[in-house]
Amino acid sequence: GSRSNGAKIGVYQKTTSMIQQWSLNIGERIYFSISSHINAKVLDAPNSNSVYMWDYHGQDHQLWFWDDESIRSKKYPEKVLDLHVSDYLKENWGKIYLGEYHGGENQKWDYEDGRLISFYEGLNMDIYGASFSNGAKVGGYRKTSGINQLWSLS
Repeated sequence: GSRSNGAKIGVYQKTTSMIQQWSLNIGERIYFSISSHINAKVLDAPNSNSVYMWDYHGQDHQLWFWDDESIRSKKYPEKVLDLHVSDYLKENWGKIYLGEYHGGENQKWDYEDGRLISFYEGLNMDIYGASFSNGAKVGGYRKTSGINQLWSLS
């Protein structure tokens, strides 16, 4: 494969060659915080695995960006918000954590009417027990009328 400007591109059978791998830069990332309507705390990733609620201070581990249908941490951009499916299947509430991207429905999200909705069974991002505490757990749960499932992205 050529690395020269003006090299021709075309369509070819899939191979494992590096010449078929692409990287697109469509502009700057837009970072936002994810804040709860119930307590004005924000989603916080204090390390490369955990996610919970905390008072806003604006550091990188409280900022997020969309990557197609996944949400990534500014501090840990190699990770995405991941709904723990086996937790949900056992407990009917699955924790959300930072996981390595694999493209599953449990790592894809939609934002609609103030709700962050997982592609996995349409579960809503939820603050466990509607807690007001720093360190409150965040997970996926079926849609309720609770304000602990309402979020602002700003």
